[in-house]
Amino acid sequence: MPAARARRTILVFLLILTLVVVARLASPAEGGTLPPGPGLPPRGEEPHAKDRPDLFGRARVALFDPEGKAAPALRALGIRWEDFPAFDGLALYRGDLIVIGPGGFARGREALGPILAARARSGMRLLLLEQPSLPATLSEGLRLWPSFIRSADSTALFAARHPVLRGVVPAGHAAPGAADPRVRPLLPPARGNFRVIAGIRTRSGPSWQEGVTLLEVPIGDGLVLAAQESLCSDFAGDPRARIVLANALAYLLGDRQGLKRTFVYGDSLEDLPACLAPLSPAAARAPADLAGVEALLVPGDWRAPRLSGTPGLPPLAEVARYLREGGTVLLFNPEPMSQDYLRAVTGCPVYFESSSPFRPHLEPDAAIFEGISLDDLDPLWHEGRPEFRLRAASRADGMRPLVIAPGVAQYRVGLGTLVAMSLPDASDCAAPRTSSLLARLLTNLGVPLDQRPGIDPEAVSLLDE
Repeated sequence: MPAARARRTILVFLLILTLVVVARLASPAEGGTLPPGPGLPPRGEEPHAKDRPDLFGRARVALFDPEGKAAPALRALGIRWEDFPAFDGLALYRGDLIVIGPGGFARGREALGPILAARARSGMRLLLLEQPSLPATLSEGLRLWPSFIRSADSTALFAARHPVLRGVVPAGHAAPGAADPRVRPLLPPARGNFRVIAGIRTRSGPSWQEGVTLLEVPIGDGLVLAAQESLCSDFAGDPRARIVLANALAYLLGDRQGLKRTFVYGDSLEDLPACLAPLSPAAARAPADLAGVEALLVPGDWRAPRLSGTPGLPPLAEVARYLREGGTVLLFNPEPMSQDYLRAVTGCPVYFESSSPFRPHLEPDAAIFEGISLDDLDPLWHEGRPEFRLRAASRADGMRPLVIAPGVAQYRVGLGTLVAMSLPDASDCAAPRTSSLLARLLTNLGVPLDQRPGIDPEAVSLLDE
């Protein structure tokens, strides 16, 4: 009898285990990179129209939904839209948001790309949902992987503080074991302003491949949010899909902090390191009184001290005052030979320490690495290079470190922010991985970069003749 009871106990245990495994495999969360449950509100508490009555109620939304998959989700969220059976009418639409449902960019609809690109450049906001293809006529920064297969050590990376993931991802979350995406992810852009909100990292030989599933890309005065997640397909069964879609709509319809008015301390961009030339920061010469400057790009290499005598540029003491009173200063390639100049720029004692052994430091509220893994910083690491550091002159001077990482040091100085970056050689900056890293860092810091427009549709049509 004891043996029989033991066998029944084992059978019951195996039956329960089988049910758990089957339920897990059937879960819709296994199809994408939406993060697991921590921080997820109960089923009846996900945000929808009742939490945003004014925003969703007054929104003017256009919908091109050839497969009819986005309409049920928008209706459930309380969004009312103007339906466009043909995409040509979107060229004249003057509302707040254009939503392109799954399959909108199917073969034969390439002409939709230049229409949306023109609307975005004029300030329109676009939401692209689960597209099987994306034409280069929309933006060179939006390209899909031909195929993407995860490895056993794949991880999912999230910009946990981004409003689109609010209520879904705990801060600092990075989930292991991301599943194969059911929608082809995007390639990470290599230049221009963009934010990776969610993505998958998978090992490919000695390096990582990255597939982006939620990407924010400004085009002109407008904004594109591309969601290569199964938000519409999983809307009915996965609360996380509902939350992310509601957050994405609220983010695009609400007020959004733009990039900063950026200037360069020098005669032109040629005074900055050559590594930045391919990224083309949109920065004019700084005015003498620094009026209207929200971010200041300052060279820090051995040639930089000569700029302090340039007519029309503000004195270094004025730069230090601007920083302490709340300005943002980005210091590129600081070197020990310019130590006196650097001390005048920052208004603080400056020193350099060896990068080996390295002692990293990262404040929990530091947003500079949003959408960036610390593994991505390898191009900025140089063994034995002297690393820029600030030393507090007194306990009351209001200086504290926020980030100490390879090639990057961020400090709070008074009310302002100082970021020192040691850039790779100009030849290395042309590599897509390095260029993409620098573009992400500068975007997180609010620096506007040159955005390549989509390919001219007339040039594309010539290929078919």
